[in-house]
Amino acid sequence: MAEASAVLDRFAPQIRWIVDTILRSFELEPHWEDDLCQDANILVLSYAGFIRGTHYGILDSIESLVNRDENQVRKLVAFRLRKDLTQQVSRSLTRMLPSTSLNDLVEDQEFDALDSSSEADLYNTEQANRYMRKYPTLALNALEGFTQEQIALLRGTTVRTVERHIAREKRSFLTDGLKRAGLVVEGDETMEDLEEAYTNVTKVRRLS
Repeated sequence: MAEASAVLDRFAPQIRWIVDTILRSFELEPHWEDDLCQDANILVLSYAGFIRGTHYGILDSIESLVNRDENQVRKLVAFRLRKDLTQQVSRSLTRMLPSTSLNDLVEDQEFDALDSSSEADLYNTEQANRYMRKYPTLALNALEGFTQEQIALLRGTTVRTVERHIAREKRSFLTDGLKRAGLVVEGDETMEDLEEAYTNVTKVRRLS
């Protein structure tokens, strides 16, 4: 298991940070820490193909997708790990908490993918967190800089599906922005119409 230990050492900063973040986000008692660390290790070993489990063997696909750029590999693995571990915690808490309380906790999660050099900096605004919740695919593409291929790999879907999600969320984003500015949106506008109107609104705001 020397190779497995090397994989855990390789992603130790991401594992440590994600465990700490989930402990804080869900306001879990300290006794959860050991179980979370063990679950995180099992997930990473599954990604690497050592243990049959969630997203078995996905690490090879991630490395190939980003041409083995280590920073990008760590970032994508961190995203996948945080999402999978958060889902596991949510399922565990379902048996202990009222559904309304659980929904509030999950709503506060920030499903971002941070590497060890930028963990404290990327999503430090409430606005960015709202974008991640309301426009998750668009935010991954625009805020995080993930390519459509990377998003498809992480979600286990096709690039075409990701394209559709981005287009739909972009339309929703533009429509919401125009409505907040007091403009009437009928719903039959083309994307070009919405983009032009949104650009004009943004220019007016900057001048005011």
